[in-house]
Amino acid sequence: MQNTSYQSNVSSELSLTPSDALSSVEAPRGDLHLCFELATLQCPDEPGYFAFPATGIVEVIELSDAQITVVPNTSPVVVGAFNLRGEVLWIVDLEYCLQSTSFTTSGLITVIIIQDGEQKLGLPVDGIKGMVWLDPAQMQPELPATMSPRLQPFVQAQVRSASISEQATLYVLDPTAIMRSQFWAAQSAHF
Repeated sequence: MQNTSYQSNVSSELSLTPSDALSSVEAPRGDLHLCFELATLQCPDEPGYFAFPATGIVEVIELSDAQITVVPNTSPVVVGAFNLRGEVLWIVDLEYCLQSTSFTTSGLITVIIIQDGEQKLGLPVDGIKGMVWLDPAQMQPELPATMSPRLQPFVQAQVRSASISEQATLYVLDPTAIMRSQFWAAQSAHF
């Protein structure tokens, strides 16, 4: 009985019905993306802010240098390998693939894991900026002429996002294009 009395008191104190509460929440527009930073990869006149569609991401993990096993006689694109719950996960230098600069490891490394079919890759990044909803109608497929030709095949679009920074441009990357790129495809044939 005491429980019923408590519930009726709570009900009378709340003036919102469940439908009122839901109607005050604005539905997000667009598709969910994970935004991240590659510090050494600068786009034209801006920091290197990038995004992957959330549908292309398996998970995000943090690793220490000691958890990554360096594999001798591999391409410069391969940072090393990691045992992810009994599965070998190759850590691939995204910055090298995109612009010939090498990722430097020190301390903890944030790794975004992407997947294409059964193949997974770990991509170290300098920082996660957060999850944002990006409206496809606001994405611009044309890229700046000053963008590195090495980067262009992996960029689906660019979009301004005030949720990352006041005037930040996010470059939306294609995880499938990265997985199937010549940099990784040539190396993965040896494994």
